[in-house]
Amino acid sequence: MTLLRNTFYNVAGSTVPIIVAIVTVPFLLHGIGPAKFGLLSLAFLIVGYFGVFDLGLGRAIAHRIARIDDADDVDPRPIIGTAIVCNLALGLTGGLVLWLFATLYFADFLDAEAALREQMIQAIPALVLSVPITALTGVLSGSLEGRGRFIAVNLASGFAAILFHLLPLSLVLSGTKDLQWLVSAACAARILGVLILSVLCVREFGIRLAIIRSEAGRLFSFGGWVAVSSIVGPLMLVTDRFVIGALLGSIAVAIYTIPFEIAARTATIPQALGRALFPQLSAERSGNLASRLGYRSAFNLAALMTPLVIVGIFAMKPFLDLWLGTYDLKSVAIGQITLAAFWVNALSYVPLTFIVARGRPKTVAIVHCLEILPYFAVLYALTKFWGVEGAALAFLLRCGVDYLLLGGLSKLLAQIWLSHSVFATLIIGALFSAPYVQSNHFAALGLAATFVIFAVLAALALDKQQSVELYQKFAHRYKSSS
Repeated sequence: MTLLRNTFYNVAGSTVPIIVAIVTVPFLLHGIGPAKFGLLSLAFLIVGYFGVFDLGLGRAIAHRIARIDDADDVDPRPIIGTAIVCNLALGLTGGLVLWLFATLYFADFLDAEAALREQMIQAIPALVLSVPITALTGVLSGSLEGRGRFIAVNLASGFAAILFHLLPLSLVLSGTKDLQWLVSAACAARILGVLILSVLCVREFGIRLAIIRSEAGRLFSFGGWVAVSSIVGPLMLVTDRFVIGALLGSIAVAIYTIPFEIAARTATIPQALGRALFPQLSAERSGNLASRLGYRSAFNLAALMTPLVIVGIFAMKPFLDLWLGTYDLKSVAIGQITLAAFWVNALSYVPLTFIVARGRPKTVAIVHCLEILPYFAVLYALTKFWGVEGAALAFLLRCGVDYLLLGGLSKLLAQIWLSHSVFATLIIGALFSAPYVQSNHFAALGLAATFVIFAVLAALALDKQQSVELYQKFAHRYKSSS
C-alpha cells in the first residue's frame, strides 16, 4: 500500500507540470519560432545532463537514509550535511566544465545563425548556475525520499517545474524573446525549488553542515558507480539531439524534440515507481522478499504501460495536429517509434532499481559503459542515412539491449520474460498497423481499442492470482446487489 501511495504521489507531482508544458509549449513554439525553440531545448538538455555532477550522491543519500533503522541510533544530520557540502563542490566543478563545453559547442559546432549562436553564448552563465542548483536538488530530494516524504518532495519539485514552464512563457508574451533571458527565467525557477526543498529538509532533519570522512567515503563508494550510470545513461539519452543539430540543423532538432518529449512523458510512471520502490528495496533485508517485490512491480508496470503506449501510438498524429496544427509528418513516425522505445525503457526501470538498491550499482555502470560506443556508432550511421527517423530507431535499439542486459543480470528476466513478450507483441502490432489507419480517425480509434482489450485480457490471463481475486470481487458484488 505504501509503494502504491508513494508512486501515486510521484506520478501526480510529475503529471501537473506535464499538463502545464502541454499548454505552454505551442505558445512558446509559435512565439519564438522553431529555430529558437530547438536551441532552448538544447540548453535545457545541457543543464539536465550536467546534473550528473552530483556523482550519484542523491541516490546514495536516499539509500543511506532508508537503511537507517530506529535501533541503529544514527544521527542523519551530519550525513546529510556531508552530502550537501560534497554535492555543492561537485556542482560548482560541473558548472565550470559546462562553461567550457557550451562555449565550444555553441561557438564552433552548432549549425545555426550567428545571432542565435551569440544569444546562446550569452545564456551560458545562467546554464552554469543551474548545475550546482540541480546537484543540491538531488541531495535534498534524496534525503526526504529516503525518509519516505514523497508528498513533500513532489509538492516542492512540482511547483518549481510549473514555474520552469511559466516564467519563460511570461517573458515571451511580454515581448522578450532573447534566449539569454528565457534560460535565466528557467534557472530562477530551479533556484526557488531548491530553496523550498532546503526548508523542508531543515524541518524534517535539521542540517549540520560538515564533512565526515567516513560518511563521505561511504556515500562516494556507493554513489561513484551510480554516477557512472548517471553520466553515461543521460549522455546516451541526449546525444541524439546534438548529433541531429550537427548533421541536420536546429530546425531538425525541433522536429525531433517535440514528439520525443511527448513520448518521454510516459517515463513519468516508471520513474515514479522506481523512486518509490528504491527505498523499500534498499531497506528490505530478505533477498527472496525483494525478488518477489521486484517481480510484482515489473509485471504491474508492464500491464499498466502497454495500454497507455498503444493509445499513444494511434493518437500521435491527431494529437500533434490538434496541438500544433499540421506539423511535419516525420514527427508522427518519430513519436510512434520513441513511444515504443520508452515502453521498452520503462521495463528496464525495475531491474535497474533492483540491482542498485541491492547494493550493486557497479553492475549497472558496467552495462551502460559497454553500451555507449556501439550506440554512438549506430546513432551516427542511422541519422546520417535515414535522418531524424534513423535517430529514433537507434534509440529504440539501445533501449532493447539495455532491457535484456539489466533484466538478465537482475535475474528478474527469468520470471517476467513470458508476460513481457506477450505485451511486446501487442506493441509491435500497434506500431506497424498505426500508419495504415492514422488518416482515418474512426478506424484508428477502433483498432486502438482492440489492441487495448487484448492487452487487458493478456494481463488478466498472465496473472492468474490477480484474475481470480478480480473475478471473486465482481462475483461478490453481483451477489450483494441481487
